[in-house]
Amino acid sequence: MIFGCSNISHLSIVSTKNYSPLENYESIGQISAKGESRLMWLYVLLNLDYKNTAIGHIIDIALKESGADYITNVNIYEKEMILLFWGSKSIEISGEGWKKIDNKKTEINLESKIKENKSKVIKTSNPVYNPNTGELLE
Repeated sequence: MIFGCSNISHLSIVSTKNYSPLENYESIGQISAKGESRLMWLYVLLNLDYKNTAIGHIIDIALKESGADYITNVNIYEKEMILLFWGSKSIEISGEGWKKIDNKKTEINLESKIKENKSKVIKTSNPVYNPNTGELLE
């Protein structure tokens, strides 16, 4: 019996969706996904379970389950257990998920904050005059 575990990679950013750095995103926290396949000599020859441990497939699962658009600080782990004619392999990814912010909501929030700040402006009680014409300014 052979057991194995390794950290395949640490990546900065991954996604199987279109990503634009010009858009606004917010963190949705840590997300993870796992793919497993059985290793038997017949399966190895026929490649029946290969998709379950394809890294792109596992990333896609993590994005769909969490609703994220991309993942940052990604760790990819591989675990294997092999007996004489049977075994299993699993690949797990984990990282911080990011979801696109609706730009309309952002614009509405900015407009409401600007209105709030305008209402909080303190007006001075002393009159202010234009130095060139001497007219009263409001």
